[in-house]
Order: sequence, then C-alpha cells, then structure tokens
Amino acid sequence: MNIAILGAILSAVGFGTANVVIKKALGNISIPQTLTFSFIFGAIFLGLLTLISGGRIELTTELLVTIGLLGVIEVLLYLTLYKAFAVANVTVATSLLSSYPVLATLITVVFLSQSIVPLKFGAILIIVLGAILVGVDVRSMFNGKLGKYEVVKGLPWVFVCLILHAIYFPALGGFTATGAWEVKLLGIKLTAAVLTLVIFVIFRKARFDLSSRAIKYTALLGLLEVIGWIGVSWASSNSTGLLAVIIAIGSSSTIVTAILARVWLKEKLQFMQYFGILLIVIAITLLALS
Repeated sequence: MNIAILGAILSAVGFGTANVVIKKALGNISIPQTLTFSFIFGAIFLGLLTLISGGRIELTTELLVTIGLLGVIEVLLYLTLYKAFAVANVTVATSLLSSYPVLATLITVVFLSQSIVPLKFGAILIIVLGAILVGVDVRSMFNGKLGKYEVVKGLPWVFVCLILHAIYFPALGGFTATGAWEVKLLGIKLTAAVLTLVIFVIFRKARFDLSSRAIKYTALLGLLEVIGWIGVSWASSNSTGLLAVIIAIGSSSTIVTAILARVWLKEKLQFMQYFGILLIVIAITLLALS
C-alpha cells in the first residue's frame, strides 16, 4: 500500500509540475510542437531508463497491438485535452475533468475485476472533490461570470477527454502491472511520437521553433510527463487491487500545480483552494491508514 501511494504521489508531482511548465514557458510554442517534442523527449528519457534498468520483454503480436492502441489513445487524450482548454471555459472544463477518477474506479471494478471497499471509495470521492476545489475558480462559478454559452461551449471535447482519461489510466495501469513496465512505456511513447510526427509534419506541414528555449522547455515537459506515467506504472506494478486508489491520488496533481503557481507564478490561492488541499491530504491519509 505504501509503495502504491508513493508511486501515485510521484505521478501527481510529475503531472502537476508539467502543468506549471506549460503555463509558464510554452505560451508561444504551438500545440503540435509541444505534443511532438514532449513525446520525442519522453521516448528518449524512457529509452535511457530502459537501458539502465536492463528491462527485457518478449515481443508478441498481442503485446504490439496493445502498445499501439495505448499509443493512439495517449495521442487522442492529449489532443482532446488541448482542444478542450482551447474552446471550453477552463473553469468548467477543469471541474468536469477532475471527476475522471470516479469513472475510472467504475472501470477498474467492472472490467479489471478489482474490488473497492466503501472507505476507499469514499476517500476517492473526497480526493475528486478536493481536486475540483483546488483546480477551478470557484468564485467565477457562483458570481454570475459564467454565462450559458460559456458553460456549453466546448463540452463535447471535454466529455471526450473525460472518457479517454477514465479509459486510459486503468488500461495503462493494468498493462504495466506485470512485466517490464519501462519497456512497455517506451513502446507507447515511441508510438505516440511517430503518430504526432506523421500527423503534424507530413500531413499538416507544421513549422517548429528549434530555438534553445523551445527545446529546453519541451524537453523538461517531456521529462515531467514521463515521471507522471512512471509513477502510475511503478505503483501498479508493485501493488495488487489498488489501481483505483493510485489513479485517484495521481489526480491530486492539482495541489502541486496550485502550490507551484503560488510560488513560481505568484498566483494567489483562494480559501476554497486551501480547503480542497486539506481535503486531499485527509483523504490520502485515510487511504494510507486503511
């Protein structure tokens, strides 16, 4: 249980820090370059990790097909995520997307035959509530600043992204729970890198900024996202029946984003954000003690 929680926290740190890097440094770098370069650098880092760990795996048709499908889903997940934030109100989008651990929990129970006791499910719900409070501007939701059009705009992209999150995290956790997870992650990241290169370079003829600043920050983003996926895989490979808990704790990346934004971007936290952080800490403590 402790390893699962540590791995999930590592995942939260990776993804949460990546969010701040995007907000801080990637404003002038295009989405195609952000995705493509982060996937490429992610594959490089995973390749080095695989060499260091000496991970080996027997390649089969089923394994290659699974890696290919997960690579496609990862690309779709990131594309819909960026599209959702581009066209939808960020407050509404973040709030809805933060609820994906609940749907992911149902998927782990139904399709992966994992059981979840009421206490753990209650803690997962508290984490989701805390993530929503930390990640959204609650004042805008209740002071009338969000009009009907803003709420509806972009919701199809948000819901598609929500479903992809709920499917991908349990699928990846289950896939990397056995065998050399480093090699499996490398295969998925290579697939994603090749797909984005084909889509953006060959078909869309996208132009990339090859300045040192762009390379530096996309490399950092690729590393942080890999750390996030490593946390999920390491936790799932060293635990049994805790995938829903791992996913829920990983979603607390909003805490890392909020704290780093306060320190690095000088953004002020609202009272409800502090309350959300407290809820998440309490819920993780309950999971650690249960």
